[in-house]
This record gives sequence, structure tokens and C-alpha cells, in this order.
Amino acid sequence: MAMTIEKAALYEKYRLPYAERAVADLLDYTRSMNLSIALCTYNGAVYLKEQLESIAAQTRTPDELVISDDHSTDDTLRLIEEFAATAGFPVRLSVNESNLGTAKNFEKAISLCRGDVIALSDQDDVWHSDKLESVERIFEAKPQLSLVFSNAELVDETLRLFDETLFDWVHFDGQKQRLVRSGRALDLQLRENLVCGCTVAFRANLKELVLPISGDGPLVHDGWIVLLIGEIDFINRPLLKYRQHSAQQCGVGKTSTWHDIMTSSKIDSACCVRQANQINEAFERLAAYGLSQDKERLLREKIVHLHERARLPVPKFQRWRSVEPKS
Repeated sequence: MAMTIEKAALYEKYRLPYAERAVADLLDYTRSMNLSIALCTYNGAVYLKEQLESIAAQTRTPDELVISDDHSTDDTLRLIEEFAATAGFPVRLSVNESNLGTAKNFEKAISLCRGDVIALSDQDDVWHSDKLESVERIFEAKPQLSLVFSNAELVDETLRLFDETLFDWVHFDGQKQRLVRSGRALDLQLRENLVCGCTVAFRANLKELVLPISGDGPLVHDGWIVLLIGEIDFINRPLLKYRQHSAQQCGVGKTSTWHDIMTSSKIDSACCVRQANQINEAFERLAAYGLSQDKERLLREKIVHLHERARLPVPKFQRWRSVEPKS
């Protein structure tokens, strides 16, 4: 098989072993499913080139890269156009006329994908060369699997590694992993969002279920998708470098929202009501597709809990009665 100059150059840059190069070439002939990447961009020129190059260097290249740009004003579009001109796979770019925000931008990117499996991508990460190959392998091995997520390396702006991985940071430990593997992912998801969108891939036949993405609540696109999709598994090793930097909207160090919710009774109540409404929206959508009694119970209990919490008169920390020392 003839290899393009661009692909050969990327192999050399990322120093892929000969065996991995052979696998990549073989997969061009033996693909059992089409893989789409839904990449969202917005003024991402600083880091975008590295991410695009890591996608091009995949041992299993995508069948299409769908990019939805949220009305960037920097060099993002130029970088995409230059990349598309030499990529060894279709690159389809859609530019929003106005800024939609992260959730709705991902909604648009997902809606435009044509593959059997859709892998979500941020603009500022760097994928390991076997990310798509690993995703394809687990979907082939588990026909009933709906969604998979993975661990990630945490890195700074210069790709310098942190001491902890993403799973370490979100405390996705052995006990929680066993719950997910036993089919109880919803139990965890209703308490905390352990799944980072940039690690997610899911079957495209679920687009009708997850779209449109609810934008009126604290759950962003990744939390919303995981809440709705049933059969979930994970790959317990890092498949990308998850870059942390000051300009990103979400990241492992972004704690201001949690702080606001826990210290302000006004925001706490409003956020609880919005989250309850968002989960109720998910409940109604799932009911139309068939909902197990166990999942119905969990969702109803969470909605009731959030409404009860919203009625509490003071912030959580102020509900504890202070105890004066005895004289």
C-alpha cells in the first residue's frame, strides 16, 4: 500500500513503531465500522495544530473528522483549512454564524456525523496514537456497548505530565469502577460526573436519543449524554493528554461553580431547580424509548431530592448549628 508523504511524516514525528504502522495500513482495508470524530473549536489556534496532528497520526485513522467552529476570530479556521488539504481522510467544517456555546456546538458537531461510532474531541488535547483503534476494538468486542470512556493523562500547557491521571483526580477508584462494570453507572452519574467528554465515544444510533442536548442546567454535553445512554464501559488506561490551561472553559481545576453552589443560598436553590428540571427532561425522553423500573426509580428519587434541597432556607454549610463552648 502506498503511504502519503504527510502520513509518513506524522509517523516519523510521533515515532510510531513499524508494527503500529502496519496495523494502520491493514485497518484501511479491514474496517468493520465507520468512526467519526466530532471536534468543536472556538479560538483554539494556540493548541489546535497539535491535536489535529495527533488525529492524523492515529493507527486507525477516522473515516471522517467533523469540525463545528463556534465563530472563531483567530487563526483557527486557517489551520483547519490547511489541515484538511493534506489529511488522508474527509474533513468537514461547519462554521456557526454566531456563538452557540460549548453544549450546542457539540450538539451540532454530533448531528453532522455520519459514522457508526462518534468520538468526541476537544481542540486543545493530544490523542495517543492508538486511541481510535482502542475504541473500535472495544465496540467490536461488545456489540451491546453504547458508550465508552477512558482515562487520560493530565498535562499543563507545555504537555508536561501531572502526578495524577484523570481517574485519580475524579476519584474513579476500584469500587466505582466495579459499579460501572456491574451496570450501575447511573447511580454514580446522579451523584457526580465522573466522565470527561473528551474521552467519550458512543454509537451513532443513539443520536436521536441524546439530541438535542439540554442547555438549561448544570449538566454540560458530556454529563447529559452519559445520563441518557445505558450500557457504559471504560478503558482503564490513558488514551489522550488532557491539557490544563487558563483559557479552557472546563478542566480538573475549575472549582468556582462548586464553590458558588455551596456558599450561596440563592445560587444553590436555583441550581438545584435547574438540575431537577434537566433530569426530568432526560426522564421524559428516556420514557419515550422505554425505561427500566430501576432507572425510573433512580431518576424520580433524584428529582425529588433536588427539589427538597432547593427548599432549604440557607446554604448547606450554614445549616449546621454552631455549638458554643461551655463557660
